[in-house]
Amino acid sequence: MNLVELLETLSRNSFFWTEVSEWKGRISVGHYLWRTEAHSRTACSYICLQDESCVSFFYQNSKRFCQGHSSVFLDLSDAISEISPKTVYFKVACIGGPAYIYERSANTCFSIKEKRRTWNNAQSYCISENAWLLDMSDHQILSLLMTKFNNYQDPYFAFLWYWIGLTDIKFEGHFIWTHSKHSLNGSIYWLPGQPDNANGIQHCVYMRNEGGQFLWDDIDCMVGFIEFICQSDVI
Repeated sequence: MNLVELLETLSRNSFFWTEVSEWKGRISVGHYLWRTEAHSRTACSYICLQDESCVSFFYQNSKRFCQGHSSVFLDLSDAISEISPKTVYFKVACIGGPAYIYERSANTCFSIKEKRRTWNNAQSYCISENAWLLDMSDHQILSLLMTKFNNYQDPYFAFLWYWIGLTDIKFEGHFIWTHSKHSLNGSIYWLPGQPDNANGIQHCVYMRNEGGQFLWDDIDCMVGFIEFICQSDVI
């Protein structure tokens, strides 16, 4: 299988790109990362995937025109009408909506909620957005996201606590990721001495920054002063 065939196969079987029909026939004038020629939509998507700042692109088949963008939504004032029906805009889209950040390295979406809830109420909030409390049962996603959080650019992020979708509420000491239903088989991310189920009522897990690194702790699921992180699939 040559490179072109491989790219076509990946394009048919992946969920990276979603056509946005309401933006057909529009090309951004000023806000683009680059413009180049590409022999197909798949080739254009491949070029975008190689650029970490690219999250969306236009492709015009008749002119083999490929244009990358660092954002999904464009102001109409930044666009001009193109009559050609063969110009199509593609984006990386999250089921949870525009509040969700697409993390390319893990191929997942997450949204940091600046709201304080109990663990159950946080879970319900995520579900209302077709999402769930952060599930890092996949070891690769776990490593990638924890690294992401430890290097997050928002200076206030490190000072807050966040619920994640991990609990042993059904069986003490047997922690389960509630979305995937996978068991936690050990972790390097627990705070020293944790989990300890203090007073026999700590069954839900949150993470907080300790010494420059986010680590986990168990706590009473009913405390209502912790913020949370929702996760959703890519469309």
